[in-house]
Amino acid sequence: EIRHKYAYEWVRYECTLLDKGFSESELDAFVMETPIESFALMECHYLGHNCFLSDQYIVDNADKLRDIETIIVHGRNDVICPPLHAYKLDQALERSTLHMVKAGHSSSGPRVMAKLIEANDYFTEKSLQ
Repeated sequence: EIRHKYAYEWVRYECTLLDKGFSESELDAFVMETPIESFALMECHYLGHNCFLSDQYIVDNADKLRDIETIIVHGRNDVICPPLHAYKLDQALERSTLHMVKAGHSSSGPRVMAKLIEANDYFTEKSLQ
């Protein structure tokens, strides 16, 4: 019971950071659809180990991606992954395009999802040529 209670609170808190504009009842319903105990344990494990990456790892290794055309989609209001990091990555990559959209962290938000679909369509069309 204790484990479930704190896993629920962890996931509920994380979901408030997604910027999805949930009402209290919608938030509770969304959390209850989530496998809260496994989500909380996994996230705690990763965060406890700095997501197994050193600070600036991706930006510091951006040269390995230099030949890959990249589209970065990031929410301007993302409080989990600050937009500054997306900007730094965009600056470090030679062939990137950054789309900073009015959204939070969630990739399933309508503005982020629309840009992700647009990027997917772009690369799909390009691969068919």
